[in-house]
Amino acid sequence: MSSIPSLVPSLFQTEPAVKKRKSACSQLISSAKETLFKAKPPSRACLSRLRARFKQSKEQALKLEPVSIRIDAPSVVKADSIRGAFEKNFLRRVRGEEREALIQGMKRFEGFQASKELLTALKKGDWSSDFFLENDWPLIALVLYARGEVDEFQVAKLFLFDECRALSGFEHHTLNDPKEFELLREGMKDLPLGDRIFELGKLPPEERQFFTFRVPLLSREAFGAVSCTDVDIFNAMHYKDILLNTHIRPDLEKKELQVFAIPPCLQYEINRLVFGEKTAFPELVLGYDSQDRMEDPKRRILCVPCRYILLPQFIHDFYRSKRLGMYVHDQHHLIFDSANPHREAWIELSKKFRDGDVGDRLNDRAFIAYLNKLRIKLETPEEMFWTSLLRLLRGQKESPEVLSYILSKEKEWGPKYNLSLASLEECYAKEPPEVGLYSLKLLLEEIQGLTASGKN
Repeated sequence: MSSIPSLVPSLFQTEPAVKKRKSACSQLISSAKETLFKAKPPSRACLSRLRARFKQSKEQALKLEPVSIRIDAPSVVKADSIRGAFEKNFLRRVRGEEREALIQGMKRFEGFQASKELLTALKKGDWSSDFFLENDWPLIALVLYARGEVDEFQVAKLFLFDECRALSGFEHHTLNDPKEFELLREGMKDLPLGDRIFELGKLPPEERQFFTFRVPLLSREAFGAVSCTDVDIFNAMHYKDILLNTHIRPDLEKKELQVFAIPPCLQYEINRLVFGEKTAFPELVLGYDSQDRMEDPKRRILCVPCRYILLPQFIHDFYRSKRLGMYVHDQHHLIFDSANPHREAWIELSKKFRDGDVGDRLNDRAFIAYLNKLRIKLETPEEMFWTSLLRLLRGQKESPEVLSYILSKEKEWGPKYNLSLASLEECYAKEPPEVGLYSLKLLLEEIQGLTASGKN
């Protein structure tokens, strides 16, 4: 384990990684502009659009038609097809001037020939390699990906290393000794790993690597006094019960949170230890598309950070996405989906009510009930489903339509998931008194109203 010492910045200070990414983006697009506009100077309007692209927020994200996630294995790209690589799912969300700038940057290294030793270093995660001292080595990594010499999982780990090493308290780890296993187990607090975590020691060494860095830990009083749009998601994960308490480890003495950036391969194996065959597979992507629909029950998008690609500043319009916040947020969604045995049913509801007020939340599927994060103990998947539905629909005008649709699926969902009116009544009968305002009685009363009015 190695460490790069640095001072912990204050909460509202600009992160070195953000500065580095903005600088890298500016350098890359400037270089691309020189190539693209060599014959004719760019118009003032064109330059204005170019600058506006890098003031990206969620509201400015590109609007495209929804695209379902493919489930075929990733294919390699021929050596002469840098542009063609952007048609693959891994890169297709990088668009417009950003894509052109990245293509032009990659073409600078089109003739680069990687030695066997270098490819081994990249695949094995040899962080002492001089290759990582090169200014634009991530562009070379993308060229190697386009040729099929490295895959997206290997690129993802390289880019995670690139992002993390610029942050405060950076360390890289390999699961070799018990201390590292215990550290990871502490960082995955909400996942009941127990001694099963030592099974990860059977993985190849390059798949046992992960990274950590540190962010300031606010006091509870300071956290409560600050607007959520001014807080990074890691402090929110520490204090809010509705969020997963994973990928962070509080260091109260230093008043810091140690954040875990776990490469996709290792996180998938961690999830498999807990959830087995129903574990959702990570669909790795660069870039962001606000119109993505999470409608593949077997896979879920995982947004990989890259110094040349800007992401929305906020996650779901509130917590800040800085310091790999988007990446860890997507890892949490993979955990939520892996814990959810009713993914296909929720996806069907998402498709049916896509354009309604509940559409985004159905697409999101961040149901903490499936991880037993609520104050009441839920014992069966049916209790988790109905409780999640109650919390989703409470106060929503589409509640009658959603309930009617679920009841219309009783013949199919009853045998398949034990989701029926009878199972709802059984769950309500077992409900403890401390449920308070979130009693399943509310769903039953609404269904009785639908029956009485003839709407069901």
